[in-house]
Amino acid sequence: NTLSGASAILMADLPFAILFLGVIFVVAPAIAWVLLVLLPLFVFIAWRSAAVMSGANAEERETSQSRDSLIAEMIAGRTTIKALALDQAMRPQWEEKHAENIERAVTRGGKADTFSNLGATLTTLTTICMTSIGAIAIIDQRLTMGGLIATNMLSGRLIGPLNQLVSQWPTYSSFKQAVERLGNFFDETSERQESDVKLEK
Repeated sequence: NTLSGASAILMADLPFAILFLGVIFVVAPAIAWVLLVLLPLFVFIAWRSAAVMSGANAEERETSQSRDSLIAEMIAGRTTIKALALDQAMRPQWEEKHAENIERAVTRGGKADTFSNLGATLTTLTTICMTSIGAIAIIDQRLTMGGLIATNMLSGRLIGPLNQLVSQWPTYSSFKQAVERLGNFFDETSERQESDVKLEK
C-alpha cells in the first residue's frame, strides 16, 4: 500500500507541481509570490504530521500488543481460569487494556483529522489570498482576468499533491517503522538451525 496506489500517484504528480509553479510565474508573476509563501507551510505540516502520527501510532500499537498478549495468555490458560473461577478476576484486566487501546486509537484518529483539516484550511486560505491579491493586481492593471483564472486553476493542480503529501507522509513513517521492526526480528539469532523433525519425501 505504501509503494502503490495514492503514493505512486503522488510521486508522479510532484514533478508536475514544480512545472505548474513555473507556469504560474510566467502567467501571473504579480501573485505567484503568494504560493512561495504558503507552500513551505504545506511541507511543514506534512513533516510535523509524520512526527506526531509516528508517536501516536507507536502508542496505539503498544496498547494493542499488550491487550492481545493478555488474550493469548487467557486462552492458553483457559482450563486453569475456569477451574479456579478466575474469570471475574481476569475480566477487569482485559477491559482496562481494551479501553486503553480504544482511547489511544481515538487520540490517534483525532490527531490525523487535525492535520487533515489543517491542510484543507491552508488550501482554502491559499485560494482566498490568491483571489484577493489577484483582484487588487487586476485593479492596478498588473494582471488580467484570464491570468487570475488560469492561476487559480493551476494552483489547484499544484496544491492537490501537497495536500496528498500531508496525508501520505505519516504512511511513509509507518512503513519505515515496520521495516525497522522486521529488520530487528530477522537479526535475532535463531533458536535452532536444523529441524528435529524428519519427513520422508
